[in-house]
Amino acid sequence: MKRIVLLPKKFNERIDNLVGLQEEVNGILFYQPQNEFCPIESIFLTGIGNSGHVSSSSDRIKIANIFLKNNNSYNFVKFHTHSLGTIKKFGEFYSYNFSKEDIESYKEQLKYDTNFIGMVATPKIKLLYGLDNLSIRIVNGFPYKADLKINNELNNIAKAEGFNLEKLIGSI
Repeated sequence: MKRIVLLPKKFNERIDNLVGLQEEVNGILFYQPQNEFCPIESIFLTGIGNSGHVSSSSDRIKIANIFLKNNNSYNFVKFHTHSLGTIKKFGEFYSYNFSKEDIESYKEQLKYDTNFIGMVATPKIKLLYGLDNLSIRIVNGFPYKADLKINNELNNIAKAEGFNLEKLIGSI
């Protein structure tokens, strides 16, 4: 099967800005599958780390999981960056390749979810990982209504769970 991740230009630019940080960042790109297309509707950041490592906030993951449980038509692309800081510290190899840890993590997730898509964004390229033939296409247009709806719902979930999203990760 072939799947094409449709990444709106505005989200692509935001991810490119995150890649420019010294720290690595991770998050989730929400989409509702449409045949072979995976049109990204929103970005939800889940963690910020250092040059070479990032882990997710367990509270933010809980919020995302509640959203996905409540909205079973949605799926996600799990992404993280190999930032400029990572490339500077560990070498140009990481501008074009997954790390060994990335691959191990993705293989583990694929055991439980064969639709899983992982993405690493670097200063040079966006790499996708999954069981099928994946590609990414940067597209014009922006899903304002969907993005607003998702963000409102994530904020409502956070409030109901007693979390302040801004305090969970800080502002990036």
